Amino acid sequence: MEELVNRCLMVGLPGTSLPAHLEELIATGLGGLILFGRNLDGADQVRALTGAARAVRGDLLVGVDEEGVEPGHFVALGGPPRAGNHALGALDDVDLTRRVGADIGGYLSALGINVDFAPCADVNALPENPVIGVRSFGSDPALVARHTDAFTAGVQGAGVAACAKHFPGHGATRIDSHVDLPEAELTEADLTPFLACSPDRAAMVLAAHVRYRGLGGEPASLNRRILTGLLREELGFRGVAATDALEMGAVSGRMALDEAAVRALAAGADLLLVGSAEVDARKVRDAVLAAVADGRLPRSRVEEAAGRVRELAERFAVAAAPAPSGAGAGGPDAEAGERLAARLAPEPLGAAPYVVEMRGPDFGFPERFAGLPEIAASLDPAAGGVVLAEAPPGGAGRVLEEAGSGAGGGPRPLVIGVQDAHRTPWMRGLLAELLERRPDAVVIGTGLAEDAGPAAGAAAFLPAYGRSPALLRPLLAALLGRSR
Repeated sequence: MEELVNRCLMVGLPGTSLPAHLEELIATGLGGLILFGRNLDGADQVRALTGAARAVRGDLLVGVDEEGVEPGHFVALGGPPRAGNHALGALDDVDLTRRVGADIGGYLSALGINVDFAPCADVNALPENPVIGVRSFGSDPALVARHTDAFTAGVQGAGVAACAKHFPGHGATRIDSHVDLPEAELTEADLTPFLACSPDRAAMVLAAHVRYRGLGGEPASLNRRILTGLLREELGFRGVAATDALEMGAVSGRMALDEAAVRALAAGADLLLVGSAEVDARKVRDAVLAAVADGRLPRSRVEEAAGRVRELAERFAVAAAPAPSGAGAGGPDAEAGERLAARLAPEPLGAAPYVVEMRGPDFGFPERFAGLPEIAASLDPAAGGVVLAEAPPGGAGRVLEEAGSGAGGGPRPLVIGVQDAHRTPWMRGLLAELLERRPDAVVIGTGLAEDAGPAAGAAAFLPAYGRSPALLRPLLAALLGRSR
């Protein structure tokens, strides 16, 4: 029974090598490891880590969140910048989305990773949603469904298990489940993309820490009516059902992690994600064993879950693969950026601009990708700029003073980048001040299309659909009259 319970666990690790206690867990059946930025220090190191883990036991899952959205874990490893789901949805070319998925799958497989916790199948029904945004392919359920299917086909065609998330839908929530428990109404629109995954396409589905009105008080990740009744019995899904990380605030703010693990398995989850390196997975295992021993959790439920996880590991066994290549021109993500820039066809500025980029939360990756000012300077060394995470003292006057004047003594061209200004008061206020004084400014939206509203006073609004250099570089190159 200990081996069966271990098989139902996928856990995080603290650093860039395999600690002894996880070697022991892998040897006794651990289902898998999940990697985060703290575990990545170059492609060779990642391959050594995954190789060391599989040297202990070969049928091991190694997963990562690589949704194709910047910032991403692998930019620091020299991986190609990704276009992201929102940009792919804007282009609505399912073959391109499939090729992006295949490129991501091939890159991960070459690192020894055989699970990608992607795609994000959430329908972006609420622009105020603080956690989905450009991770979604869009707000049209049918569009999200066809790109969910295409991305999944690409990833799994490269030998990596895809995991559609966040079942049954996180797109209409006003609270980030990392922080607290969101509540939402479950609609047919939410389910439409997951129907594209059932029952045979996606190997995995990840359950949301979201409570749905009329479906009980538990979040989907701990809810039998959703995991067993809806997912298995109504939709016919036959793959592995994983929970979102159990240490997230939506769950850990209401119960002990050990209790959450027992409830999730009882509800129908197969794979329990515990991403925090500070959690001792052995204690979680022991709590599940105790629940089996006292009859709260049927042995048959653990056997069923462990069997599905084992079958997944066997289906996506890692084959020998070449080392992943670094960033380069001509890949599908670069193609997406070039096509979007060509579609926008902005009027060249005629001189080196001052670029003001306003950013929202970086979700822990601020050092992983270049911002608008840095990209502009790489295209034209005369370009200047600043990245702002809050309104500066002195407001718009201070920013424009730093921008200075152009070569002829007049004002420099001004480019302003905003990310979800429609739901960020400081950003909206500063943007209004800047546009009042500089209505000739060009605004680049790196978040949702709703930013066109706050940018209405600008000379032009250019939606980039994300913050990836794959999107921003060709757009800025067009503005600066440069080749990328």
